[in-house]
Amino acid sequence: MESEEKLFARLFYNFEGKRPKKDSLIYLANQCLILKKKYGSVNAVADKIGVSYENIRELLKLLDLDKDVQKLVDERKIAYDAAWRLAEITNRELQKAVASAIIGLDAHSAREVVRYSKLNKNSDPKEYVKKLIKSKTHVSKIKLLILPLDEEKYNYLKIESNRKHKSVSDFLLDMIEHNIGK
Repeated sequence: MESEEKLFARLFYNFEGKRPKKDSLIYLANQCLILKKKYGSVNAVADKIGVSYENIRELLKLLDLDKDVQKLVDERKIAYDAAWRLAEITNRELQKAVASAIIGLDAHSAREVVRYSKLNKNSDPKEYVKKLIKSKTHVSKIKLLILPLDEEKYNYLKIESNRKHKSVSDFLLDMIEHNIGK
């Protein structure tokens, strides 16, 4: 084990911004376990490092993961946030299946798959990932256009839009789509 002073600094650095980075997470978790044994509690370790109790508790949960899953975590193929939650799945085969399914997913989607798999132990996590990806709505960028209109022009647009039973905005969008053919 490296010197405690260096380890405390390393751990603090890795938790800066509340998200571990850079170092092997499993190495850091093992070092925290040694410190926990030495100082008697997770709270004592957190106080020594200057981070929250939750940071240390979550990091230590990584040690409950299957060795193959730990490797994926260290390779950063699984988001840290999803990884410690994955440790709550105690069935090793299901844990590995979920880990395989969430490789490369954003943290929010990965958490959702882990949550679903904990509640639906007999389901296939890869099938749920497919459903989740399908259900994500298509996001497109929109541009906001502000038009300076005098009152006379606006009133004209309002009258015309009312005749078509539309809002002024929808009426203008229809006119634009009609005139540019999209």
